[in-house]
Amino acid sequence: MNTNKKMNISLILFLIGILGFILNRKNIILMIIAIEIMLLSVTLLVLIMSYGFDDNIGQTFSIYIISIAGAESVIGLSILVAYYRLFTPIISNCLFNNNTLHIVAPPTSLEVGKLQIKCKYIYKQTRNYSTNLSPADLLSRDKGKMVTSVPLFITGLADGEATFTISIYKSKERKTGWHLIPSFSIELHRKDLIILNSIQSFFSVGNIRNRNRNGQGIFSVNSIDDLTLVIIPHFDKYPLLTQKRLDFIMFKKAVVIMKNKQHLTLEGLSKILSIRASMNKGLSETLSLSFPNTIPAVKPCVEPLSIIDPNWLAGFTSAEGCFYISINKSKTNLGYAIQLKFQLTQHSRDRQLMESIATYLGCGRYEARSKDIQAGNLVVSKLSDLTDKIIPFYDIYPILGCKSKDFADFKQASKLIQKKAHLTASGLVEINKIKEGMNYGREE
Repeated sequence: MNTNKKMNISLILFLIGILGFILNRKNIILMIIAIEIMLLSVTLLVLIMSYGFDDNIGQTFSIYIISIAGAESVIGLSILVAYYRLFTPIISNCLFNNNTLHIVAPPTSLEVGKLQIKCKYIYKQTRNYSTNLSPADLLSRDKGKMVTSVPLFITGLADGEATFTISIYKSKERKTGWHLIPSFSIELHRKDLIILNSIQSFFSVGNIRNRNRNGQGIFSVNSIDDLTLVIIPHFDKYPLLTQKRLDFIMFKKAVVIMKNKQHLTLEGLSKILSIRASMNKGLSETLSLSFPNTIPAVKPCVEPLSIIDPNWLAGFTSAEGCFYISINKSKTNLGYAIQLKFQLTQHSRDRQLMESIATYLGCGRYEARSKDIQAGNLVVSKLSDLTDKIIPFYDIYPILGCKSKDFADFKQASKLIQKKAHLTASGLVEINKIKEGMNYGREE
């Protein structure tokens, strides 16, 4: 290869560096890498020319430059990573409205009416080192987007909608005859696809797929390495508060077995079947018939966690909350009475947690559903509680997705009621119109 061809290689590398710099202007780390490629191409050119002119000093100097540049790159990237890990809590307290950055100061406490809200939402994020906040990571209160880099918001959302499971299928390719797939997943309506995109961006693992038959979207993580290195450490550090925490603990045991390849033996398969029998709804009918002697593993005894964090509650409400307007016939002058309600729904086994939330918010009551339905509701219907506590709380700690639009409509209706507009025919019509556009009545 002659000198001209070697110089062409240097020119190509330099152009690649320029192209990388232009295409990655929103990511400072990739920009630095692109600049490094450009500098190395120049160094390579010096090395080629020194070789062509038989200049030993120039060759030595080029190698020296390459060594120093490599050391500088390592130090520079280390500083960037450390910097953004340190200042992620500050980014987490930023709200974006109409593309304008607003810093939300983290006070030690905030008085909202008679509600004392303790602010515990400054946390270090250990994985996401991106320096740019994409639209999928942000929430503007107008468009239903917010910064989802607050770990406990993700945990609260997972407490409401996540599933930890081990899928077990027959497989002729496996020595045991069974194929095992661990899975962490969150399933939401496709209207809330932005939430799934935000979760995927937060964890930097997993994939999203759509279920056309029911209009649902699913974020899932099935890789044992991703589960071991990302998902499980997150929920170890920011634990679930619902009884789902027990399923997570069992799930973690199963993943450890699979990580060690023990599930490829009949003994390991038997252990995972025992764990699977204790998770969620237990073994499926097919598995129960195939392994009739499986004894469910004993679930660990864990202390209930009742420490409510406002960001956790915002995430939990994004999953399980409901804002709705009730209009019923009455003996009033207009013939109708209007009532606003905020509701959180959860399995009856989490009654203690729901009551803790009511205590934390300083309002609401727990209502058990019928015996046939193993669930209960935390309901807030007193107007003063809604206007003085609930609405101010979610103004400060916004919820995500389509429910944020329901909250905005709910707040609008509360203002009309405070002005006594609901006592007039026109006001009643306006509130009814708001009601018809909320929840299931909202168009996609």
